[in-house]
Amino acid sequence: MIQRIQSVYLLVTTLLLIIFIMSASAANDFMLYYPKENMLLLIMTFVIGGITLLNIFQFNNRMRQITICRFLIIAILLLMIITYLRIDKTVPNYTLLWGLYMLPAAMVSLYLAMRSIQRDEKVVRDMDRLR
Repeated sequence: MIQRIQSVYLLVTTLLLIIFIMSASAANDFMLYYPKENMLLLIMTFVIGGITLLNIFQFNNRMRQITICRFLIIAILLLMIITYLRIDKTVPNYTLLWGLYMLPAAMVSLYLAMRSIQRDEKVVRDMDRLR
């Protein structure tokens, strides 16, 4: 159900995670030069992106969508922490590139999706109350 605004937000989140992976995520091509050290980051990013895509099609169960969005926000926060710790350990002198800013943007997009889902749930409850 792509015409709902929360579906667009969830799709934007997935695209931001793809950009995060494609941008090599930090200084000195961090993901490319250290693939074994960063396998966890890649797997986590793909899993979070996949769950976000699957969450688009959970439109019949809005409460589950909200729960999944909360889980994904926590997972992205954990991904940000792990990314920072791995970069700091692997590359001592690094500069932040634009790819790292995709994770906070994905969190904001997920938050907006969650707010839109909650708004839909409120509208449905109000309509049920009127019947």
